[in-house]
Amino acid sequence: MTGRIRSSRIWASISRFLLSDGIRPKVWAFAQRVRGRSCAWPALCRELGFWKKHVSCYGPAQDITALFRQFRQILLGESVRKTYRNMGTFDYWSKRWTDIPADQAMTNETVYPLKHACFAVNSMPGRILEAGCGAGRVLRYFHEQGCDITGIDYVAKAVEKLKRLDASLVVEVADITKLNFADNSFNVVLAFGLYHNFHGRDLLDSLRETHRVMNDGGVLCASFRADNICNHINDWLYDKRHESNGERHFHKLNLTEDEFRLALEMAGFTVEKMEYVENMSLLYKFSIWRASEDGKMHESTDRSKGYELNAVGKFIQKTLMRLFPKSFCNIWVATARCQK
Repeated sequence: MTGRIRSSRIWASISRFLLSDGIRPKVWAFAQRVRGRSCAWPALCRELGFWKKHVSCYGPAQDITALFRQFRQILLGESVRKTYRNMGTFDYWSKRWTDIPADQAMTNETVYPLKHACFAVNSMPGRILEAGCGAGRVLRYFHEQGCDITGIDYVAKAVEKLKRLDASLVVEVADITKLNFADNSFNVVLAFGLYHNFHGRDLLDSLRETHRVMNDGGVLCASFRADNICNHINDWLYDKRHESNGERHFHKLNLTEDEFRLALEMAGFTVEKMEYVENMSLLYKFSIWRASEDGKMHESTDRSKGYELNAVGKFIQKTLMRLFPKSFCNIWVATARCQK
């Protein structure tokens, strides 16, 4: 385990060097030149002196050229699955947060995201940032617990609703790729359902900006949409129910577990734990499995208590998660340490 952590830190140091202000433009320019010519990418590895070297970041040793190839896919958007919908990301979230009232504080500490947020906060007391606080269910929970927590979201409507509801909340409109906070401002960053709204360079910038505002050794707890069977089915169901010949816009990025881990490590984090989580079970898409008496979705209540299934639905979901957790979760939840 010690060797694995040490090599992960070495890789994080290499990545910070490659993406530093002096080196990054050259790497980026080279990447742009070779885009679409996969055979040229190993030349970058040779040029930087890393040809045939190995790093044991997660499990068996891997050729560093393979890691660069994976990172290129994330950075340039090659061979990474993207979900497209009728509305772009900003329009989608603006409509969603406009259509529902501000959240009450979450009450169920045994479900995502509060379960994971509590673990992160308890492991590293101090100032907290919730990036992408949305309607405020997590923000309000920790605020009511007396924690020093700041919430940000790029949808002004969501922030305005929260301020009207509780003027004592510290919440503001902000862009995760360009934060106004000073370096080393937070011990904990919570980012649920945030980073998969970006792709390409914006994804890396959002992670590096998160890293910048965190203290050394700080804890990041973040979720990301999984590229697996469950979300393939989710996207297929959506397309069947919302068939449209109109223009399609980028909605969310889907990453494999290794791709998500690599993106975090390239931004300077050491991943300590990766969990397979069902935020909203695939079964919840069907009214017959919902716990609500009328079988309908109740957004505000469901967001506070969690998207609960009835007894039969819970049994099926638990069985699927026990047998095939990587296939039937819909998000990865990473707990990672900031290394500086």
